[in-house]
Amino acid sequence: DLIVPGEVFRDGDDCPEMVVIPAGQFLMGSPKPEAGRLISEEPEHWVRIAKPFALGHGTVTVGEFSRFVEASDYKTEAERSPEQGIWALDRDKAEWAQAKDKNWRNPGFAQDDRHPVVGVNWNDAQAYVKWLGEKTGKAYRLPSEAEWEYVARAGTRTRYPWGIEPGFNLANFSDSGSQWSGGQTAPVGSFAANAFGLCDMIGNVWEWLQDCWNESYSDAAPADGSPWLKGDCDRRV
Repeated sequence: DLIVPGEVFRDGDDCPEMVVIPAGQFLMGSPKPEAGRLISEEPEHWVRIAKPFALGHGTVTVGEFSRFVEASDYKTEAERSPEQGIWALDRDKAEWAQAKDKNWRNPGFAQDDRHPVVGVNWNDAQAYVKWLGEKTGKAYRLPSEAEWEYVARAGTRTRYPWGIEPGFNLANFSDSGSQWSGGQTAPVGSFAANAFGLCDMIGNVWEWLQDCWNESYSDAAPADGSPWLKGDCDRRV
């Protein structure tokens, strides 16, 4: 049923708003001169996405995740294992560390239903998309790394969709100049959407993808946009 690129729809009141992404091709990965490039982002290679697909308009919000939890009585792994907690920013040491007794309900900073949910691991994310699929009868899953990068780039070839520099107040990360910089999440949709109509593709929170982890793209990375399900599947992108 996905026909019109840019079309916005929702499969139900408890479901996220989705945006139809057009088919196309792009050069995936980072060129050697690019600042901040990692070996895991090379070599550059062409990816062709043959059919349109839909992706959430923004990152999953606390409100959306709350509706899933209430409907399914689900408990995240951090809630079931408080001694493990979640990865959180230790502001005194200015580094990431395991934070005991923290979870998506209490990540250590203030959030409301408009903020992106944090403190969920890959299994928690899988539980959420499985619930969406069972609820709607549609094929929900996490995006592949290729699909995510295709949408994040939105037709551009630069380090950021708007250019090679972070810019000022264009997204929420440490040197972005936003009012939330320095360990706070911004409400989803606080910054302008990209050319595909999606917001928060840059900054704000880390996002889980479907792919297994590979050290680089040199070992037969998929060229069709599908999830890469070979490699170290105990780790995920």
